[in-house]
Amino acid sequence: MVRKSIDKPVLLFLVLLALVLGYIKAKYEVFQIPSASMSPTLVKGDYIITNELAYGLRVPYTKNWLFRWDKPQRGEPVVFHKPGDDRFLIKRIVGVPGDSISFDSQTQGLMVNGQIVDLKTFPVLGAQKSDGCLAQVKSNEPLLQKAVFIRKFQKYLYGIESLPGGRTHLVQVRKDKKKFKDVQSMVVPEGEYYLMGDNRDESYDSRVFGGIPEDYILGPATHIAWSLGNGRTQCKGLLFDQNGLVRWSRTFKSID
Repeated sequence: MVRKSIDKPVLLFLVLLALVLGYIKAKYEVFQIPSASMSPTLVKGDYIITNELAYGLRVPYTKNWLFRWDKPQRGEPVVFHKPGDDRFLIKRIVGVPGDSISFDSQTQGLMVNGQIVDLKTFPVLGAQKSDGCLAQVKSNEPLLQKAVFIRKFQKYLYGIESLPGGRTHLVQVRKDKKKFKDVQSMVVPEGEYYLMGDNRDESYDSRVFGGIPEDYILGPATHIAWSLGNGRTQCKGLLFDQNGLVRWSRTFKSID
């Protein structure tokens, strides 16, 4: 019996393919958004791409670093988990180690290092049709036109926040009751980061569980890979697409 062997070019190709796929797996991972805590930037049903090599290279399946070449930055939306809890969450970094943070729940005033963070709210003219059980905010402000919602937009104010360092992003706040108490001035401990959701009144974040150690931050969320609606023929709310499951308008969209 003649035993066939794999040609060297084929074997080399398979090895290279395995290395490339391994690199992609190590660099990028997809996570599902399970809640509205990052609305209007991200909504339930979004699947986000996370760059796990943004800050360095870890020993596989551990928090131990082999090489470090960068640090998490203020303003980045990052995927992380809390100590003792394996569930992955996503929030935005508003405070880095050494930052002084305070927050007024009534005025939504966030202060970083004694500086009031610029937050501008704009009139929402209504809703325009979007897809996959989403509606899109109608506004004269170009950046605000990126805001989408599942619930009725009349309950919220939509705004643009500019964090120290130049990162600008959307936020959403309730017009009525405020869920969180004020955050008195506190200093972010060394090696930790202070995280908040863009949906300021409906986010479980550092105002509840405190700072997150750097080693528990997986990486920044960079893009929406795809987004799925619930597939129902009729969706509760305003001006929703009655047909599609995939939200095509959000596919491969970058995350501010």
